[in-house]
Amino acid sequence: MDNTCDFPELSAESAQLAAETLKALAHPLRLRLLIRLLEREDYVSSLARRLDVAQPVVSQQLGVLKSHGLVRSETREGCAYYSIREPHIGPVLNCICRCMASRRKGPAG
Repeated sequence: MDNTCDFPELSAESAQLAAETLKALAHPLRLRLLIRLLEREDYVSSLARRLDVAQPVVSQQLGVLKSHGLVRSETREGCAYYSIREPHIGPVLNCICRCMASRRKGPAG
């Protein structure tokens, strides 16, 4: 397994931005919202229904994701539609899911 990073010299500014992005991801509902939005754009009440979460809670968490540049919104017919803004978030979430699948299998060796 290759454990190297494409950017071995991480500047303080880049490290700060990465940490802030990881903080934005560090919430179960925000992760679930991003995974849904990777499938397709959606509006708040639909996301709330699909995830069985109160609409104000979904709106609040989408606001956090938007403030970190991970999603964008567009108002159409009075509804705020959300979609993925950061194109590299899919591979990041895929990596997280693979890590969790590996952890569920138990410790190696």
